[in-house]
Amino acid sequence: ALCLMLRYTSNWQQRAIMLTGIFIADMFSNGLGGSGFAMTLGYSLVNTLELLLCLFLVGFRRALRFKSARAMLLFGFKIGILPPLLGGLAAMLVTLAGGGAIPDAFAGGRNWFFADVLGFCIVFPIGMTISWRQIDKLRLPQRLPLALFTIVLVVTVTALVFPLRNYPLQFLVLPAALVMTSQFRVLGAGTAMIIIAAIVLAEPVPK
Repeated sequence: ALCLMLRYTSNWQQRAIMLTGIFIADMFSNGLGGSGFAMTLGYSLVNTLELLLCLFLVGFRRALRFKSARAMLLFGFKIGILPPLLGGLAAMLVTLAGGGAIPDAFAGGRNWFFADVLGFCIVFPIGMTISWRQIDKLRLPQRLPLALFTIVLVVTVTALVFPLRNYPLQFLVLPAALVMTSQFRVLGAGTAMIIIAAIVLAEPVPK
């Protein structure tokens, strides 16, 4: 959502419409997760306000181009550390206000922070890099059999490896992901990450 707002909006009115849609989607998502109304409202507001803070900090930047390493590090801190940190703290307060215990609130805030930092480090650069021009250069219609093969490869390896709960074997997904990445570049890397994440998250949490 952040990538779309940065790349394809030209004014705050468009961003306000998208933020409203994100807030509504968050309300449905958190509500379906079994949270009460107060907690659902609180978490949805925190997530939406965190996005709003990112937009204020970044402005209307449309590409990840930097004049120096210092500028890149400053950008990373502004959007990749500060908003997740404030979001994690706010989520902690929401949990406490909803009657959660202090350890649960701390764990929730910590998980919120690390999830958003990882999202910035992994998903955000890919989302800001992929363009329709790059997708056209990949000639996907002509390479459809190869695309389907790499998708099946990543799905099969991930589905076979992760249920085993064997940490070393989980690294077997990397060769499959690299095959997709080598053939379809940034789009392939992003697709492989989404496939792996979806399968892993669908797995039941071990007791």
